[in-house]
Amino acid sequence: MLSSRRKSCIACVKAKKRCDLGLPICRRCATRPSKCTYPWAQASDLGSSSLGSIALEFELWDQELLDQELRSLQAQQLILPETAQLSRDNAIVATTSPLNLQLLSPIMSGLTDGVMSYDQILFDSYQQVSESPNSTIDQQLMPLVTGNPERSSGSTTGSIFQARTEYAARRLSLQPHTLIDTGQTAFIHVTHVAESTYLQEAFAASALFAMQNATNAQLVASEVNRRATLLISTVSEELYSNPLSSLSLLAPAQALLIYQCIRLFSSNIRQRSRAESEESILLSWVAQLRTQIRPFSDKDDWDGWVREESIRRTVLSAEILCGTYAFLKQGWDQSEARVMSLSFTAQSALWEARSKAEWEATWIRGPKLEVKMRHWNRDMGLASPENAEELGVIIRATYLGLDALEEWMGGQQERLIKWGLRP
Repeated sequence: MLSSRRKSCIACVKAKKRCDLGLPICRRCATRPSKCTYPWAQASDLGSSSLGSIALEFELWDQELLDQELRSLQAQQLILPETAQLSRDNAIVATTSPLNLQLLSPIMSGLTDGVMSYDQILFDSYQQVSESPNSTIDQQLMPLVTGNPERSSGSTTGSIFQARTEYAARRLSLQPHTLIDTGQTAFIHVTHVAESTYLQEAFAASALFAMQNATNAQLVASEVNRRATLLISTVSEELYSNPLSSLSLLAPAQALLIYQCIRLFSSNIRQRSRAESEESILLSWVAQLRTQIRPFSDKDDWDGWVREESIRRTVLSAEILCGTYAFLKQGWDQSEARVMSLSFTAQSALWEARSKAEWEATWIRGPKLEVKMRHWNRDMGLASPENAEELGVIIRATYLGLDALEEWMGGQQERLIKWGLRP
C-alpha cells in the first residue's frame, strides 16, 4: 500500500539535502549525474494500476507542496554574493512562483546553440525544464564583480554561465542610470516618460539612486521602497475597484521594473527582500502585458510601433531580470520556456529614434532586425556592433559568452568600454 507521506529520493537522503519530490526525477538530481530513485515508487513494488493512483495523488498534492514552498521562500532573507557566498543547496527548491525566480543562467538554455546540448526534456510537478547532460552546478556562487568580467574556463553549467550572468546583472543594474542620462532604457521609450506619472516617479527615484552615498543610503532606500509601494497600491486599488478598467499596465510595469533593477542588486538586505516579495506583482502585470503582444507588422506607424515594441521589450526585460537574479541566487533559472515565445526589435536606430522622421528613415532603409527569440541566430544575422542596443547585447553575452561578444565587437576599445567589457 502506498504511504500518504512522500519520502525523499535516495540520492537526496544520502547527500542529506532537501528533495522537492519532482517527477520523474527531483530538481536536485536533474542538475547532477545522480540516479533519482524514490523508495516509495519502485517499479517492483507497483502494479500498473498503482501508477495511475500515484499520478492522481501528485496532482492533488501539488498545491499543498507549492504552498509550503511559498511560505518557506517568503520567510527567507536573501544574502547576495557581495556580502557572503551562498550555497545553492541552501535555497528552497524552485517552483514557477515569481518569488523564487533567480538570475539568469543560460538565460534561456534553448538558445545556447553550440555552447550546450540539451537533449532530454524533464517534467516536474510544475513545468518543463531543460537538462544538460553531464552538467553540474557550482556549489558556491562567485561574487558579483566590477570592471572587466572574469573569464571562466570551467566546463560545468555554473562556471560557463556565471561570468555571463554577472555581466547581465551589471547591465540591468545600470538601467536607472541610463534612464536619467538618456531619458529611456532598454524597455522604456523616451517619448513615454513625460506622458506617465508612474514613469516620472521612477525617473525621480532613479535620480535619487544615482546620488546615493554612504550618508544618505538608508534614506534613498526608504524612498525607493515608498515609491514602489505607492505604485503597487495605486494600481492594485484601481484594478480591484474596477476590474474592467482600461488602465494600461505598461507604464506601471516599466516603473516597477526600474524599482526592481535598483533593489534586487542592492547591498541593503531589507531592500532586496522587499523587492523579492514584490516580484510576483511585477510578473502578474507582465503576464497581462504578454497577452497584448502582437506579431511584427510592416504597417506600423511610429506611435503604434513604439507602444508595441515597448510592450515586447518590457515583458522580455522582466523575464531576463527575474532569470538573472534567480541564477545568481541559486545557480540556475527557469526562464527558458517563457522567453522562447517572445520577440523584440534589435535595431538601435529604430528604438533610439527621437523623431518620426528619424524612425521612418531607418524603417525604410533597414535592416529592422525583428528578432524572435526561438530563432535568435537566424534573425540576428544582419546585426552589427554599429546597430547594437542594450537588450540585444545582454542577450548575446548570455547566449554566446563574453569572449564571443568582444570578438563580435571587433575588439575596439571604445566599444568595449561603452558596453562594460573594459573598465
